[in-house]
Amino acid sequence: MYIKSENLHEKVSEKLHVKYLSNSGQELDEVKGNFIGNNMRPFGVMTMEIKGQVKNIHFLIIATGSPKSREVLDSFILTIPNSNKTFTARLNKRQILANVTPDGFYFSDLNILGTDYLCLYKAQLFKYFEQGHFIIKFGNNYAGINTTQNNHTK
Repeated sequence: MYIKSENLHEKVSEKLHVKYLSNSGQELDEVKGNFIGNNMRPFGVMTMEIKGQVKNIHFLIIATGSPKSREVLDSFILTIPNSNKTFTARLNKRQILANVTPDGFYFSDLNILGTDYLCLYKAQLFKYFEQGHFIIKFGNNYAGINTTQNNHTK
């Protein structure tokens, strides 16, 4: 199954037991997720906080940067006209500099959580392939990022 944005609202939400882009009463700390589709792609639920509003966001976990889809920003009523411009958000209680994936890229309509974020916050990934799920836990001590710059400094 090729996963696109509409799958986040339907099949992925169903598998993760959390509605995509729904409001959340609190920020999560751990990331819990499932391996989805024939290719066993790891999708996890995280919370994103922007300007005091917290939402449940589904992320594909892969080894790259951490762009977000325009649909997520639209749900926060934010406009980022230039996909090269970074913005600050919080994912599971942790600051992140993010950008929007340019249209036309392979995963342009999905949210990508890259290993840069996982390394920065000293994450541990626990994979349970037989049960079809995973958990990401974060260390209590982390360097954080400087949100006044345009890129990560680590």
